[in-house]
Amino acid sequence: MAGSIAGRRGCGRQEFEEELRSHPDNANAAYELGEIRRKDGQTDEAEQYFDQAVQHYPDFAEAQLGLAAVLLEKKLPQQAWAHAQRAVTLDPENQVGWYRLAKIQRTLGNGAEQQKALAEYRRLHDIANQQKEVEPVFSPREVTKQEVDPTPAQ
Repeated sequence: MAGSIAGRRGCGRQEFEEELRSHPDNANAAYELGEIRRKDGQTDEAEQYFDQAVQHYPDFAEAQLGLAAVLLEKKLPQQAWAHAQRAVTLDPENQVGWYRLAKIQRTLGNGAEQQKALAEYRRLHDIANQQKEVEPVFSPREVTKQEVDPTPAQ
């Protein structure tokens, strides 16, 4: 299973690299490459791609979070904090942003701020879990719609 995931990542990586060569300002491609590199433990490359995404699209909350994660892994919590803070400002409903901000605050030794961020993460996490419980297993709106057969009825 892990091999197939790595294979799919490699295939996607090539497509995103080609896209970025053709369109260097494509923040989505830069972000996706950054996330692939981050998950592969290639923090320097990931940082470059996330930074590229943020340079072209500063309001890209997910890219800000990716950059924060990489900077935290590189033991640069103060720099990570700025990006995580920007991410939660841009997307205050993103529970990952608040969780990441709590981790950074803990690393910086800001216990009170860590608790605030953790409380917001838990609140958002609880809301998301409650919504999952309410969602129906079957939704008639999501099925493939029936079409008229191409051969006429007799």
